[in-house]
Amino acid sequence: MKSNRLEVLKPRVDEKQPLYPAFLWLKKKLKKTMLAILTVLFLCPFWLQLEIKGSHLEKSGHSAGTNSFQLWLELNSNSLPAPFELWPELNPEDSSLFSRIKEYIIKKVTPDRLERFEEEVKPAVNSEAFDLYLLYFWLKGQALEGLYLLCLQFEQKHDDPFLLVNTGAFLYILGQFDLAQEALKKAESQIPDNPTLLNNLGVLYYRLNRKEEALRLFEKAASLDKYQPEANLALYLLGPPSWSAEKRLSWLKNSLQGAYRESIATRLTDLPLPLSFQQDIYINFPPLPVDFISYRHKTSYYQEAFLKLEEKESELKKKLDAVLFSVNKTTGTLLVGQSLLRLNSIQAYSRILELEGQLDFLEREAERPLNLDLDQIISQANNKLESVSRDYLKEEKNCLQLPREERPECLQKAREKYCQRFLEQVDYFYRKIKDRLSPYFDQFSLSLKKFLPGFYFWVRYLPEELQLRKRTEVELRLWRAYQGLWEKSFQFLAKTGQPSMSDCLTEPPLKPEEAPEPEITLFDPFSEINLDFSQGSFFFSLQADRIMIPASFPEDRLTSAFPTPAFTIYLFPPETSGSRPIYLATDKSGEFSDLGELGPWAFAGLSSSTSWKILINLSLLEGEKK
Repeated sequence: MKSNRLEVLKPRVDEKQPLYPAFLWLKKKLKKTMLAILTVLFLCPFWLQLEIKGSHLEKSGHSAGTNSFQLWLELNSNSLPAPFELWPELNPEDSSLFSRIKEYIIKKVTPDRLERFEEEVKPAVNSEAFDLYLLYFWLKGQALEGLYLLCLQFEQKHDDPFLLVNTGAFLYILGQFDLAQEALKKAESQIPDNPTLLNNLGVLYYRLNRKEEALRLFEKAASLDKYQPEANLALYLLGPPSWSAEKRLSWLKNSLQGAYRESIATRLTDLPLPLSFQQDIYINFPPLPVDFISYRHKTSYYQEAFLKLEEKESELKKKLDAVLFSVNKTTGTLLVGQSLLRLNSIQAYSRILELEGQLDFLEREAERPLNLDLDQIISQANNKLESVSRDYLKEEKNCLQLPREERPECLQKAREKYCQRFLEQVDYFYRKIKDRLSPYFDQFSLSLKKFLPGFYFWVRYLPEELQLRKRTEVELRLWRAYQGLWEKSFQFLAKTGQPSMSDCLTEPPLKPEEAPEPEITLFDPFSEINLDFSQGSFFFSLQADRIMIPASFPEDRLTSAFPTPAFTIYLFPPETSGSRPIYLATDKSGEFSDLGELGPWAFAGLSSSTSWKILINLSLLEGEKK
């Protein structure tokens, strides 16, 4: 009889009824056989109570055919959990926003699916990598999952303004503009001068057709963070006709210096690199002392430097050989369950070819400069020194014709005169060489400082095996060009004739006073970026040109994924990792367009000693100016 009563309950519970979540709760409690038996025994008195109190219920307004399950709930409402027990309770001031977000999610997904989803992502809620899970859902276009995960954090961090900023971003891309505005305004009450918050409010207001307010917010954000990529881009796109073209282009340049976007970079003829890649290039040029005597004393210094230059060249050759040998053994193969986001640029190949043309010019100049005329100067110097020697021989001959007692003094004067003239002439021509080489070094430095950051920026967009080969080939070619500077600097000393008398010049030291350090910066500043995290079936890996994440997490998605809009995300690793903050940017096509380090120029305002953090910057790039 008891089992029959349970069977009566089952068909009468409709999924559309508002108390359906409570039924799911009851169903969960009855899963195990023993628990089901105990529960039925426990419910018997209440069913008897229904028989006795039926007449009372009819008097209170219930019909005789009232659903038995509803009657049972009315009599025992105090013993049941709230319909949304899985949601944390919030302070009254936040309950309105949270309850409306909750209602929105429940309309999209049935509670049983939410419950299963919560079980799978529960480890993320209290994880130090909570924001990495958010980043994953954002990158995969699973906005509802990300929003639900944010809701699970409200109990502990309902007053966290950065949590509210990210909540507003997820609500925005889900089209819930009113809820997004409420979340962002709550955050604004705590961090009114945060550029990301101001930018996101500006994007939202623009979508709500409050364009003047949006423009003011973008201007304020850009004033606080000069290179904020999204705020500057919005100012470029929305700038009124009263703004000059030069002013609008300055916003565009600032945006591109914050993060590269190919779709808008094509609007500039002179493309600025992101500040993250504008590194200082160190070059230790060969020494060129003030005079020939000091220059000659550097002989042993140059000799040791050449040995080190050859060692470095040999090292780079071996590295290139190893890369060429392993070209078919790339480590970039995707494994089952992995999803890869790689930097992408259509312009990368043409930019690399253009840069290699600059490198060709550098090599030609290092080998045989067009305007240096070193060989001509050395030839002139040798001719002049030979003339000085001939003059001495004439004087020597004249001295030998003098009486014997006068010869020594005459010869001594002739020798002193010869040494003096030799030093004067050799020093004169050395200074000519020095005057030619110094500006040549400056020009080489300027060319190299322009070439290297651009090369290291664009080479990231090539396939992995081509990246390694190009990087090593270019570094070897640059090192050889750098060797050419040392060879040219030593050329005058090596090719200039020596004096006829050894006592004209003091012998240089056999060992240099200081060890030579020929050095040039041949290092991609971000090639060694490697951030990793794993927890259970979830993992996250970031390198200079890619992000690796699970192909599917969790197994049961709440909704189908949608195309991710353009954005810039700031990622803050734990301070204990020693890694700098990172920015990630996508273009309006949704392609991964840039990745780099956030420097001191960026107004970030978010860090944690032990946790990963993100800040999502919304973009107007999708719709541009309407």
